[in-house]
Amino acid sequence: MRFGAINNSEYLDRLIESTSTENGVFGAKVHWNQTNFMQEKLVASLRGDIPSAPSEPLEFFLRTKLQSPRYIWLRRKNKVAQAISYYRASRTGVWRSVKGRKDQSSSLDLSLPFNIAAIDYYVKLCSQMDFEWNHYFRSNRLPVLMIFYEDLVANYQLVVRGVLKFLELSINISIPEKKLNRQSDCRSLEWERRYLEALPKKLCGILK
Repeated sequence: MRFGAINNSEYLDRLIESTSTENGVFGAKVHWNQTNFMQEKLVASLRGDIPSAPSEPLEFFLRTKLQSPRYIWLRRKNKVAQAISYYRASRTGVWRSVKGRKDQSSSLDLSLPFNIAAIDYYVKLCSQMDFEWNHYFRSNRLPVLMIFYEDLVANYQLVVRGVLKFLELSINISIPEKKLNRQSDCRSLEWERRYLEALPKKLCGILK
């Protein structure tokens, strides 16, 4: 098990201890389809490593463990582009592209074919995850900072300072350059064009 934990009951504490910043801030990126895993780790941390079906909702365990968590919701306006990135990453295992590395030069990625059915699946999946997060924040009446990926790419420094302000941290600091490259490329744009051109035909097929 990672971070030196020997069982589930230790995992979350070891994770927080190993990844918190010098000023004590811990953050975790969670997709909606990972919330069951997160709740499992929270329950184990609070109640011991004993398998059980919790009756309390996820928000109860988050607040019990983290007291006053802050929520930042990173979304993407262009769901087709998001779906294409999701499709490529899920097939190749390349979820990020770090500057100075050739993360997207793998033979798996280069040989990956355009697949309209797979892209359509991820369009629906990304839209459903947005729906679930929106319902989660609204039903629990949680304040949330919503950020669009497109704005983050276009105004990196400004958006990061907005996050710091939301977290009530100092914004008068030097923000380092981005370490990640955009994974979208000419092939992504071409696949987006082909998907959108086929969309009316696909909808007609569904309606018949």
